[in-house]
Parts: sequence; C-alpha cells; structure tokens
Amino acid sequence: MNEKQTEWHTLSRTVSLPTQAFIDGQFSFAADGRTFAVIDPSRGTPLVNLPALCQSDVDRAVRAARGAFESGLWSAMAPRARKKVLQKLAELIAARREELALLDSMAMGMPVSISSAYCVQWAINSFEWFGEAIDKLYDEVAPTDQSVL
Repeated sequence: MNEKQTEWHTLSRTVSLPTQAFIDGQFSFAADGRTFAVIDPSRGTPLVNLPALCQSDVDRAVRAARGAFESGLWSAMAPRARKKVLQKLAELIAARREELALLDSMAMGMPVSISSAYCVQWAINSFEWFGEAIDKLYDEVAPTDQSVL
C-alpha cells in the first residue's frame, strides 16, 4: 500500500457527513423517521443510514425551492453575484476534493483516484463553467429581474 492509499484508509475511518436531508436551509430527518442503508460495495457493510424521504418531505422541499425562487433570492440576484456564488461553490468542492472523492468511492466502489480525477473534478468544472457563463450567455438563461444588471 502506498502512502496515499494509507492516508485514504485512515481518512475512511474518520470521515463523516451529515446524515439528514437538507430542506429549506435545515438538516432534518424523514417525516416518518424511516432510513435506508448506503452499502460499501467493497465490504458489503453499511456505511451510513440516510433518511428515506417520503412524499411529505418531497412536498416540503419543493415548496421551499419554489418559495426561494419566487422570493427572488436567486432569480433576482445580479448575474455577477450568481457568478460569485457558483465560483465559491467550486472552490469549496476543490478544497474538500479528497474527502468528497473518498466518500464517493466508499459509496460507489471505484478507486479514489478515479473519483477525484473525474467525478469531483467534473463537479468543480461544472460549477466553474456555469459561473463563467452567467454573464456571457445572453438571452439563453433565465431572465433576471429588471432592477439588476
């Protein structure tokens, strides 16, 4: 086992993530309390139990998303501000690349190096690209409120 693999094995024993759904700005359990296990395909053992969301959870998430859209929090935000948000998200993903790659690998069974080089990098590239495109693609994106440029 090389040094990087040893590092990943150590991190795999300590890495953690929220085990609740993120709805309307808050972490929450499923309304009915049900969960499901995410299985580590390399060992066949549970990695984590996540909320098994039900229809009322989905309805709550959709209401929250619709409310956020209609409030103008994002839809009325100036393109430059949207760009900064997406670029910041890309930076945050890049800063936690190894941890995210490891979590993805633990859940999917692929090598961490593949997850890092392709899956996590794809997420970073996507947020960077869409962030850059926001103020360059005219008449091809959702309209912005007339009060902002």
